[in-house]
Amino acid sequence: MKLQFLVLLISLTTFSQTLVPDPTFGNNGIGRVIFPSGYSQPTSMQIQTDGKILVCGHTTSNSGHQVGITRFNQDGSLDENFGTDGIVILDKDVIPSDRSYVRIVNDDKIMVVSTSRQTISSYDRFLVAQYNNDGTLDSEFGDNGITLIDGTGYLYGFEVQSDGKLILIGEFYSSGQSDFGIVRLDATGSLDTTFGLDGRTVINFGTIANPTILTTDFPTYCQILNDGKILIGGSTNSTTYQGYEFALAKLDQDGKLDITFGNEGKLITSFGINNAQLNTVMVNDNDEIFALGAIYGVIDAGAKIGLAKYDQYGNLDVNFGTNGTTITQINMSGTWGFLNQAYITEEGKILGAGFNQVNGFNEVDVVLMQYNPDGTLDDSFGIDGLQIFDFDQDPTFESMTTIVSTTDNKVIMAGILNNNFAVVKLIDGALSTSINVQTNFSVFPNPTKDVLNITNIQKMDAITILDVLGKSIFEKIESTSQIDVSRLQQGLYFIQILSQGKTFTQKFIKE
Repeated sequence: MKLQFLVLLISLTTFSQTLVPDPTFGNNGIGRVIFPSGYSQPTSMQIQTDGKILVCGHTTSNSGHQVGITRFNQDGSLDENFGTDGIVILDKDVIPSDRSYVRIVNDDKIMVVSTSRQTISSYDRFLVAQYNNDGTLDSEFGDNGITLIDGTGYLYGFEVQSDGKLILIGEFYSSGQSDFGIVRLDATGSLDTTFGLDGRTVINFGTIANPTILTTDFPTYCQILNDGKILIGGSTNSTTYQGYEFALAKLDQDGKLDITFGNEGKLITSFGINNAQLNTVMVNDNDEIFALGAIYGVIDAGAKIGLAKYDQYGNLDVNFGTNGTTITQINMSGTWGFLNQAYITEEGKILGAGFNQVNGFNEVDVVLMQYNPDGTLDDSFGIDGLQIFDFDQDPTFESMTTIVSTTDNKVIMAGILNNNFAVVKLIDGALSTSINVQTNFSVFPNPTKDVLNITNIQKMDAITILDVLGKSIFEKIESTSQIDVSRLQQGLYFIQILSQGKTFTQKFIKE
């Protein structure tokens, strides 16, 4: 269907804030890349100082899974000066993993980490690769650009300290249980023996509840704090031994637990009898900590979003939500959905991105959810704090795994669309130049659930309804004063009327 791009004429401040794809980026706000092997899934994104966008994840091959890296220009096109036509494939077989990460180090070097396994039966180990800015391996790092760290496990993330040292986190296996594992490398890729025990620190949360019980603890997030300490978030079953709960730990710079945080450096947060798996953590300018994850399994069907707030010492903020925690559900035409990552906006709100199951797993769409600083959903964003995007307009799996804000307050997300890497750039709908809005006619009720009434226009030659991407989803070549919109999904739409050779457009929201 042909896209229609017009000019914004009036302010839209009477409606909720709505993010729309940036028409100047990629193809209608989306940059895509198809790897030679077919299926690929990104899990990490980094914006360079020049505005180019690095995306990293895994891609399939005839021999197994490999790490795929690509770089987009600021306009959403592939950077042909990176690798081969914008693509680099790490020629090192990795386990079937959705966890590969990319960061910029030493100003212009590109660091990529993942999990490697020599054979199906062997233990996992950390894989670290360093590239030059053009996508070639840096021969001065590790063994011709690659370091493999034995005796570790399944990698879940990494960050770069201000001195260039690397913090890697993963799930370490030992004697029937798994623990938080943290490794620090120096800038050459060697273990930093001044950290923990010979460069490693292992954290077991079973010592909080019952030190004799074997537990499953795994980290999913780390951040280097302003004071140089290391905050790690993940999940543990050390309390229930069946379901999971949020688990946080803080380390001093030498790799030892910070005893001023939580219970001797560790804490566990329960969300009742539900499973709670932590996905990401955010820290604001006041050193307050927000932990966000998935709540599922026990109380009722479907998945919910769990959010907790702590002070810098690990105490729950009793003024946030209910005694420091909130549980919300994605209700927009879906029964199952998660937020994979989030960030804190300039206003102190929390904007998260993930997916929403619409029709089983035959159709999964992208979801955005925004919270107020007190843990309530921000009803000034989208519809009751949520926005759903069906970018490809067909039953495919669409999910965003990472989200960041640019220096000019635009939003960039990376994820999977139609089994391939995709980067989406969003702008405030009130600032978009893609839809022409004029007030030559009126529509009511607005928002509406079933019927949209049209008034104050004498002659209608044709009526069109557009979604936020500018795609036509309804057309009628005759005059009418009423349109049935009950079958539309919840969201923002534009109704466009052709009258005596002129086109007029109004905005409405379907509840």
